[in-house]
Amino acid sequence: MKRTHNLLIYTAVILLLCIGAVVLYADRIIPVVAKHQLARVFPGSTVSVGGCTASPAHSIELTDIEIRKGTAFNLTVKNARVSYSIASLLSRTILDVYAGDAACHIDLSGNLKTDIKKIFKASDSKSVFRLLNIRLSTVHLALKSRDIRCSGTLSIELSPSENLVRAIDCTIDTLKTEDLLLEQANLKGMLGTEGAGFHITKMRYNGVKLDDISGAAILNDTIVLLKSLTARLFDGIVSGHTRLSIDKEREFAIDLQCAGINLNTFVNDLKLNTKFQMTGILSGRVTLEGKGFNLNRVAGTLSTDPAGGVLVIHDTRFLEEMAKKSGQPLNIVMEIFRQYQYTIGVMKLSVDGANLVLNIALEGEAGKRTFDVILHDFISKKGWFL
Repeated sequence: MKRTHNLLIYTAVILLLCIGAVVLYADRIIPVVAKHQLARVFPGSTVSVGGCTASPAHSIELTDIEIRKGTAFNLTVKNARVSYSIASLLSRTILDVYAGDAACHIDLSGNLKTDIKKIFKASDSKSVFRLLNIRLSTVHLALKSRDIRCSGTLSIELSPSENLVRAIDCTIDTLKTEDLLLEQANLKGMLGTEGAGFHITKMRYNGVKLDDISGAAILNDTIVLLKSLTARLFDGIVSGHTRLSIDKEREFAIDLQCAGINLNTFVNDLKLNTKFQMTGILSGRVTLEGKGFNLNRVAGTLSTDPAGGVLVIHDTRFLEEMAKKSGQPLNIVMEIFRQYQYTIGVMKLSVDGANLVLNIALEGEAGKRTFDVILHDFISKKGWFL
């Protein structure tokens, strides 16, 4: 019994000495441990920690953290803090993790999805501690790869244990891929029932110009809903809603109502004016479905207003094909489409592979005319990131 009692005393003394050593030398021990852990997450990188302040019963604060891997990756964090209590540690829980005034620069020569795995290695083992809250404040991002360029800032608060984003303030100055350009986009607020408000000043996709895009974003588990969506398109207005999944499938569905679409602007923006010119105002509904950045389905019907419009076709090969299909002499077909006035017009949208197909049916005093306009390789099938 006496031997057991002495063993307990010795164990308690050793434990107290270890705790005392940690308290006294925390500013030396913690940076070493932190550097070791960060080096495991960012293999092959050089890791440095400028300073450490510890309040053993409450928090650990690190300053001037830098993680660098040549010219490909550079992450700096001015201030990082881990907050806890003795009770939370006993239950293996971290109360709060904070990182502020950070900058992340990524410059890759290859594909982003492939090369990012060479920089960052996610842990295969489950974390010992449960994180209640994570806060990132003013993180500046600059990203460049073969597929994408992006710059902006991010502030976010989230709860990993609840899989919940509490608040977000994200600004994208520029996002550019081969097909897509996004400028001055902002998402700010709480992604709850009411949603966080967003606004995009300019968006371009293969000649399609969308401006002043706004609405509210709601995050529900792995589903993002964009409601009250409005934008300016071809001098008209589109409105509707979007449903995006952020799971492995990354499916999306967009439902839009269009009003006041100017056909003259449509033809000019898509650089179709060398083939034909067309006037008139369209309204109707369009739906789009796909995965990642790939459109798999487009369906919609747009009709002109009662004023109708004028169609002039310049493409001789197109007129020859129409003459062949109708059985009419080419000179008659050319005369009809020298200045074809229509009063009823309907445009139906669909996709054929990577091509966007516009089926146009017109009716006027010169009779009914139906033809297709095919925008070749309009839809990207590369899946550049997702």
